[in-house]
Amino acid sequence: GGSGGGGGGNRGGSLSGTVTSNTQTGTAMGNFDVSSPETTNSNGGVVTAVPETLIPQPDVDYFTQGTGKIGGFSDISNVVWAQKAIVAMSAVGIINGKSETQFCPDDNITRAEFVKLLIGMLKYAGKIDIGGAECSFNDVAADAWYYEAVAAAVSNGIVTGMSETEFAPDANITRQDMAVMLSRAVKAAKLATADGAELIFNDEAEIAGYAADAVNQMTKAGIINGFEDGCFLPEANATRAQAAVMLYRLAGGE
Repeated sequence: GGSGGGGGGNRGGSLSGTVTSNTQTGTAMGNFDVSSPETTNSNGGVVTAVPETLIPQPDVDYFTQGTGKIGGFSDISNVVWAQKAIVAMSAVGIINGKSETQFCPDDNITRAEFVKLLIGMLKYAGKIDIGGAECSFNDVAADAWYYEAVAAAVSNGIVTGMSETEFAPDANITRQDMAVMLSRAVKAAKLATADGAELIFNDEAEIAGYAADAVNQMTKAGIINGFEDGCFLPEANATRAQAAVMLYRLAGGE
């Protein structure tokens, strides 16, 4: 299993660092191994749920383009742990840079951006129906670039908004809300996920009640990682690179 933000490590305070649990030796929340049909859960049982590979693995040529670019981007050399995820999803049009050559991996990701990526991945994989979906949030205009994605997420039970009338598209998404959306997406799209060690975080009490089950499910699946100090930091935000890794893992990426 990998560690850190997706395989490389990314220590040093990343929101997707590695946590060691007493229920499992070593890395408790590394990348799940999609090549193995069996995953032992914390109760010692064996779960035969192999995450389906929903997007192609990136062509190795993306990593050897020269001119300092990786997958066409000139600014992802320092996020080695996220390169494969970014390249794989950009190659099939699920994720884009903020410009032709700039991915801006360290920028926080907004609620609208994350929903757009999540729905885009499920749509690419043919796992979700987005036709004719509508939503009635006051702050989601019908002509907004993210309207279709938010509407599809609402109709498929993936998002419910900050309230009945507000979605807060431009707010930076929190880690616990990412977990909730990812967990609901797994259910809506009937995706298989790994079932690894259950973790008790040092800041468990800070995780909102509505997000507790989702955080548990997504960390056991290795899709969202905690910090090396044993905390989950539910209210913290996540970067574009970290979001890319989470979605790549959800799509069965190694």
